[in-house]
This record gives sequence, structure tokens and C-alpha cells, in this order.
Amino acid sequence: MPFYRIFFPLCMVFFGGFLLPCMFAPGACAKEPIPDSLQQKLTRATSPKAQITAHLAIADHFLRSSFKDALAHGQEALFLAEKQGDHELMMKSSKSIASVFYYMSVPDQALIYFDRTVKEAEKIGDVFEALNNQLNISLIYANLGQFSKAARLLEGGKHKLSKAYKDAGKPFPVSDQITFFLNLGYFYAAELNLNKALPYLESGIVLARQDSNHKVLLIRLLIAKADAMHKLHKLEESKRYLDECEALLLQKNDISLHATHQYVYAQLIAELKDWPLALKYYRNALNEAKIIGNQGIEGNCIEGLYQTYKQIGNNDSAFAYLSLKEAFLKKSTHEKAQQELLRKELLSEFRTREQALIQENQIVSKQLWAIIISVIVALLVTIYILIRLRNRYSASNLKKLQLQLETERLELQKEELQAKLSQQEKQIGEYAYKLSKNALLQDLVQDLQASKQQPANLNSTNDSDETEIGSPAVWEQFETRFLQTHQGFYERLMKTCPGLTPNERRLCAFLLLDMSTKEISVITGQSIRAIEIARIRLRKKLNLTQSNTSLFEFLSAI
Repeated sequence: MPFYRIFFPLCMVFFGGFLLPCMFAPGACAKEPIPDSLQQKLTRATSPKAQITAHLAIADHFLRSSFKDALAHGQEALFLAEKQGDHELMMKSSKSIASVFYYMSVPDQALIYFDRTVKEAEKIGDVFEALNNQLNISLIYANLGQFSKAARLLEGGKHKLSKAYKDAGKPFPVSDQITFFLNLGYFYAAELNLNKALPYLESGIVLARQDSNHKVLLIRLLIAKADAMHKLHKLEESKRYLDECEALLLQKNDISLHATHQYVYAQLIAELKDWPLALKYYRNALNEAKIIGNQGIEGNCIEGLYQTYKQIGNNDSAFAYLSLKEAFLKKSTHEKAQQELLRKELLSEFRTREQALIQENQIVSKQLWAIIISVIVALLVTIYILIRLRNRYSASNLKKLQLQLETERLELQKEELQAKLSQQEKQIGEYAYKLSKNALLQDLVQDLQASKQQPANLNSTNDSDETEIGSPAVWEQFETRFLQTHQGFYERLMKTCPGLTPNERRLCAFLLLDMSTKEISVITGQSIRAIEIARIRLRKKLNLTQSNTSLFEFLSAI
């Protein structure tokens, strides 16, 4: 097995802070219950954001123990985040799903979701998260054996990340710089471009040696540099780097790194023909690989032991390791088939769940549109009803206004008619009064003429007020008819002015009939002058000398 299949898991370090191996973790598909604390967190979540956060925490918990549960909770978190339109939570959910797919060794799906993570990070302006996930994508390409593409992405990401730290006024972490150098050196070494690989590895070693906190990274760099020297057939230099690693490993109890170192050292010693020492290192590496479950190193050590025993002519041991190799390959092939079947099942469940979530989202979307349309229709119906009611109200008001105007018009017409009627009645009354007065006067004149008597002067030369005018019978008839139309006039007159003579009372009757001096003169046979003098005397008796009130007005008011 090529060396990069063993060494690559040690280099695949996410800049987000966790290791992504290219193999299934032990028990990765075993079903286990959700811890009570996480279950309570999910149960008590009242807001969508709290629910999403709880699902992400559960997905992270299952990341190394149950891919099925990790995917289910990651999908649920992404679905809820999409409904909320929260790009930050969409970024975290996409990264959670991508991480599971990477653990499952499903690189195509991992690339899809890491790419989506980058886009969501760019939307919220998180430069560091976007760059870190671009670097994750480069590591996936390396795992697929596309080292040139991985190296280009990693180099571009290093420059962008360095600029981002500079713009933010923060120092570029030394551990990240060393990891960049380690991975770039490994990528170029994997495609045998050692001229580019060695400068990166040497730069990483220089940085790592400056701080004792970076011993693990230094060991990996030294192993990678030793492997590159081995490829260049510089065996002594390669051995020198491995010896330095061995000294560091004595201070660092890391079985995974120790197993890798023992295997690389065994290969180098075997090429130097030191068979016993090579067998020793192969056996040590094999035992440690079995402890940590690294089948890559285990298979390579079995192959190395078989080839070494074959070289030294120990056929029995060679045959034993050949049989062990065949059994290992059979077991490995069986496990790979099981893992591939499990990956397909999990991927099928993921896609089925994804379709279900999409359909649920479509149903929710349809329901939302149905609600929106219903609200719009209800609003339009309400507006239509309000318009109809307003029109009816306006029509009703218009009718009321018309009726009011018509009523007012009729009232005005009625008042006008009443005024006209009153005027006509007044005119008729005046006309009837005039007719009555004329009839009375005509009768009086006829009666006086018939009596053939000369009417007495109202004011004789001796100023006597008792002189009778005409026949007493005539005057009695006149007064009878006069009192028929002016009942109680004489009584009221005598109460107002008790000292009036009969002739003065008759003169008052003539004046009440609105007769002119000339008319009175004709009826009584008196001269106009005599009538005027009688009128003056009457005004004096009636105390109207100093008043502007006419005799007619005064008598009419009695």
C-alpha cells in the first residue's frame, strides 16, 4: 500500500479544530440513545433557533458514533434554518452534514455541503469560516488523489487566510501556518514533485522547532521529510530525521504517530539490508496498528514482514505471513464491502429524508400560499363588501338628502302658497270689506235719499253736536248693519272716550270703514270743511292731537 494511504489521515487536520480520518470510526453506525442533557435541550427549545442549535449539538455528539443519527439531526437543523432564512445556522448545518459525509468517505456529498458552507459563510461576511471550509475542500481532493488541485486550493487559501488575519489585525496562528506547510509538502510529495515539497516541509520544521507546543506537528513533518529523502534515495538523511522523530516520540505518548514512525523506519532499515532490525520495527508497527485499529499500517506491516522473511530465506515465516496477508485481505475486502453497503444505505436514507423534507417544505409552502391567497381573497371580498356598503350608504344618504331637499322645497312651496293664500285671503277680505262697505254706503245713501230729509250738520254754525243727520230710522238701520260686522265697537269706543256725541260716534263708524272726507261729505250732506273740523275735534277728544296716529289706526286698534 502506498505510504500516503497511511500518512494522509495524520495530515487531514481541519482548520476548524478537529481531525477527519478517511476511514470509519469504530462503532460509527451503532445506535445509541441521545444523552439526557441534549434531549432536554431539544425538548425545552421553544424558538426555532434554539431547536436548530439543539439538533446541531446532537449531530456533533453522534458524529463519531452514529452516522445515521448525525445525518438525521444535521438535516433537521438545515431544514429549520432554511425555513428561518438564517444564513449563519444554514452554514453550521451544512458544515455538520459535510463533516458526516467526510467521515463516511462519501467525498462527492462532502464537497457539495462544504461548498454550500463556504457560500453561506460569504453571505454573512465570515471570511475565516469561508476560507477554512475552502481548505477542507482541498483536503477532500487530496483524499481523492487529486493532489495538484488540492495543492492549488491550499496555496490560494493560505494567501487569502494570511491577508484576512492581516486585515483583521490578528496574527496568523503558528499552528495553522505549520499545518499549511505540512499538507502542501505532503501533497507535492504524493505526486512526486519533491522540488516543491521539500521547501514547504523544511519551512514547517523550522517553525515547529521554535516552539515545544508543536511537537506533534514537528513529528509529522519529520516523518514526511524522511519519506521524501527516502524517495530521493538519501537514506542517511532519511534515517537522521527518523532518529530525531524517535527521540521526540519518547517524550510524546502517541501510539498512532509511533506506529507510523515504526513502519517508515522499518521500510528504511529493510532497504539498508538490516533484516533483524527491520523485522523488529515491522512487528512493533504491526502490534501498535492492531491496537489503534489502523488497517492501512496493519496491512503494510504484514506485507513488509512477508517480503523481509522471503528476502532472508525464512520460507516458513514467509508462508505464515503470506497466509496472514491473504486472511487480512479477505477480511479487509469483506469489511470494505460492508462499509460500502452501509454507506449506500445511509446515503439512500439521507436522500429519502431529504426528499421528505423537501416535500414537507413544499407542502408548507403550498399551505402558506393557500393562506396568503385566502387572506387576499378575504381582503378583496371585504373591500368589495365595504365598497357596496359605502355605495349603499352613499345612495341612502343621497336619497335622504334628496327627500330632505324635496321636503324643504315642498315646505318652501307650502309657505309660498300659504303666503299667497294669505295675501289672497287678505285681498279677498279687503275686497269683501270694500264690497260690504260699499253696499252699506249704497244702502245708506239710498235710505237717506228716500227719506228726502236734509241731513243735519255735524257741526252747525252754532257748533251744536246734537244735530241729527238724516232720519233716525235710517241711522238705526245703518248702525244695526254696521254692528253686525263690527260687534262691540261702540261699547269699546265709549269705554275709551265716554263723552262722544251720537254724531261723533257715527263719524267714528265712517272713519273705521276707512271712508274719505269726501265720501263722508256725500253721505251726510255736509261740506268737506265741516267734516275736517269734525275730525279735528274728534282727535282732540280722543287725545290724538300730539300723536302721529291716524284716526283709522286708532279706531281699528279698539
